[in-house]
Amino acid sequence: MTIASSQSRCTNASTSVRICLLVSLMFCTAAVLSAQTLVVDVNLDNSTKNLSTCVEPSCNPGGNTAGPSAVSSTIVSTTPCGNPPDGAALELSVTGPSYVNALWSYKMPAMNNATHFRLDFDACFDDSISGDQAFEADIALFVSGSPGWNYMFGGQCDLSAGVYDVWDQSDPHWISTSIPCTATTLSANHWHHFQREVHYDSSNALWFDYLCISGECWANSSMGKYAAGALPNGWGSTRIWQFQLDLGAAGGTTTVWLNNVTGSAWQ
Repeated sequence: MTIASSQSRCTNASTSVRICLLVSLMFCTAAVLSAQTLVVDVNLDNSTKNLSTCVEPSCNPGGNTAGPSAVSSTIVSTTPCGNPPDGAALELSVTGPSYVNALWSYKMPAMNNATHFRLDFDACFDDSISGDQAFEADIALFVSGSPGWNYMFGGQCDLSAGVYDVWDQSDPHWISTSIPCTATTLSANHWHHFQREVHYDSSNALWFDYLCISGECWANSSMGKYAAGALPNGWGSTRIWQFQLDLGAAGGTTTVWLNNVTGSAWQ
């Protein structure tokens, strides 16, 4: 009512109308934000706090069960793509035989009421990207209970197929899209900016809202929606931002540098 009253007092001049509408929009925006809970995890790449590593044989990220011969996560100040402006980047590296995978997860405090999520980051790849199987960047929310829910918004550049895949958690498998994502898309020694936004609705459908890679964007119509899965017994509630490197047929070593990694969650 207050906003409508403000608008009614601004009908005498076009300038006044514009000012009044601006003020009204500010009130509306403030009202919407105050009704939401927003948590932003800024510059996660500046620290390995809350970062865990999953590799065979102690943890299963898929791929070759032989596991890697070496895996690391290191905060560095230089990269092949230039020095990060804030002075720190996260270097992730894995060495091993063919089709070995390594998964790194930032596991953050629980936020069971969150329904919307956004992940922004810059990635720099070395020359080994041309032989890699996949690069994965996921968003997840685990909500414990009876039943518990696994809201896993998996997404990967399937470099072997040359397309972007999304994850179906209810029937766990990757689903190919028509979005191109190749070793050329992720060309070595250049920063590539990634943006992902997703949400789930009251029916527990997982919506892949949009994806942007280096300024080119695709909407939900290119990725679809899938159902959430059950959370295994004993798993706790948590928010997760995670990254995975999958070696290709030749094995070897692959490395990625991540900068400006920021995850946002709200209801």
